Amino acid sequence: MSDHRLNRRRAGDAAGVLLLPVEHAAARLAGAAELLPAGVAAALDDDGRLAASSKQAYKYALQEFYAWRGERIFSLATVELYVGAMRKRELSVATINKALAAVRWLARHWSRQALDDVSLSSVQREQVARQAERVADVPALRNPNAELLAGRHVKLGEFDRLMDACIADKTPAGARDGAMLMLAWSTGMRMGELLALSMASIVRREGYVELAIVGKGGKHRTNYIALDDGVAWALADWLDARGDADGALFAPINKGGTVELRHMSRQALQQTLQRRVAAAGLRAATTWHDFRRTFIGNRWSDKWDAATLSRYVGHASSAQTVRYDRRPEDARRDAALSLSFDYAGRNN
Repeated sequence: MSDHRLNRRRAGDAAGVLLLPVEHAAARLAGAAELLPAGVAAALDDDGRLAASSKQAYKYALQEFYAWRGERIFSLATVELYVGAMRKRELSVATINKALAAVRWLARHWSRQALDDVSLSSVQREQVARQAERVADVPALRNPNAELLAGRHVKLGEFDRLMDACIADKTPAGARDGAMLMLAWSTGMRMGELLALSMASIVRREGYVELAIVGKGGKHRTNYIALDDGVAWALADWLDARGDADGALFAPINKGGTVELRHMSRQALQQTLQRRVAAAGLRAATTWHDFRRTFIGNRWSDKWDAATLSRYVGHASSAQTVRYDRRPEDARRDAALSLSFDYAGRNN
């Protein structure tokens, strides 16, 4: 376990039980990104069970965990304290569970490392592995209403204001952000899927464009854009600014206005949206995943069948797609009142 040093329990704890490692003091003083050990980052990159978007999300979550943890030992009690700290920040159940998923991955990684570490005695390896496994078994928070409470439906007027803010920005960033928003609104793709798009993802056909998307678990699917649609026009505006060189479709832009042909980070994408939300004067908090929820709700209103919609957005089942509906109550009311049934009456 070369990235860390082992520590024994502090005074007052049961003696002689080895615990998992903590960072060196110099590393603790570094930024959150530097706190993630190179060995952990490399193990994440090499984990073939995780999609690229999940690896990036885990890295970000573990950087947050390392920054909070400081000198605390890595134990079940520490993780429970972390959950309490996240609750005090009023994070959603879904957000906390995503953070716990990353911490459980880390615990399993360290358990495997300990079992393979010949520098430890067999007793030490077993003790460290057992402690890590206790963390790996931490359950997700239970909230039957979590899916219903998370996120919101973005109104068409709000989206128009976001697009107006992008169009008013005549820099390459305005074209890029407008194209990203249009794709999120019109396809419902996940944030990680949007980030992973490259020039090779675009396949031009007669009358339409195919978007090759790599979803969760490395599953592939195809979305479609009509060439006479505003989405295609927004994408064309961005490609005029970006150029047609190979590489990431949506790329960072430096202070000099030059497009850097590499993939944006999740943090950069989140910050980009928040800047556009502020520029548009939207009062409600808005996330990239809200556009996915909105797309699904709008397609229900358009009467897409459940099987088609779930396949289009990359869900494993129609039941999962149903839980994404965040349309306001008046949409359900109007849908119910639009129904019409014949009844001849008892006296006819």
